[in-house]
Amino acid sequence: MIIEIDLESSTPIYEQLIWEIKKGVANKKINSGQEMPSVRELAGDLGINLHTVNKAYKLLEDEGILLRRRNRFVVNEVENFKENGSWRKEMDDLLYKIIINEKLLGLSEDDFSALYQENLKKIENKMEDE
Repeated sequence: MIIEIDLESSTPIYEQLIWEIKKGVANKKINSGQEMPSVRELAGDLGINLHTVNKAYKLLEDEGILLRRRNRFVVNEVENFKENGSWRKEMDDLLYKIIINEKLLGLSEDDFSALYQENLKKIENKMEDE
């Protein structure tokens, strides 16, 4: 599992870690049922504070993406975290920000659709390369 953290980014490290894990699950580099590295192990590998890893794992657990088994975390089945429902709030929050920016910039639905398709292709290509 390759996780890239940019220590110079303005995005908090725990958020970067969450998105890296989600990306790994989405592109099937991290599989359902797979045990995640321990908090201490991942923090050591990435050179970050173990509380940062713990926060990311806890938020992913709250979303239903990770399950705690004893003192370890494993990746939940996709169907299970879809049913959890907490993903809906996150998607609503993200879409709210996107729509506000769309309105602010005066983008049409066609502009937005083209932007979506362009970014979807970039992400799919990047995921294939990884």
